Amino acid sequence: MSAVLGALERHAAARPDAWAMLGSETRLTYRQLAERVAAVAEALFPRPGARCAVMLDNGIGWALTDLATRRAGAVLVPVPLFFSPQQILHVLQTSGAELLVTDQAARIAAVAGEAILELKEIGATIGQSAVLMRLRTGAAPALPGSTAKLTF
Repeated sequence: MSAVLGALERHAAARPDAWAMLGSETRLTYRQLAERVAAVAEALFPRPGARCAVMLDNGIGWALTDLATRRAGAVLVPVPLFFSPQQILHVLQTSGAELLVTDQAARIAAVAGEAILELKEIGATIGQSAVLMRLRTGAAPALPGSTAKLTF
């Protein structure tokens, strides 16, 4: 377990009702945060080592996705919102991302529409308007087993 997840579990046990995250529309206590991280990990990540790109504005949904990838043993691939269409396509193709969490569905469809295999609304799951896209991927580059994030 990562140090961050360990600290979250300790806080959830010691101070379950203390505020852990405060968003514009959502507030989570440490207990709720730990529960949501577990639920998001189970709902979004089919297997350890799955590669999940995230293209969201900063918020509780981004943080939950990040923590859930750690819990699930998945690899997070952050995609900055300011990336050009060519840069987005490059990240998705070279990272081997098989999943993408985003609130930019139309933008992604314009760039990688033929690679989108499935689209699922997950806003209620992560607490921020978003969809989960399952993507067709090519050969993914080999990564060391302890890799938690790929950044570009």
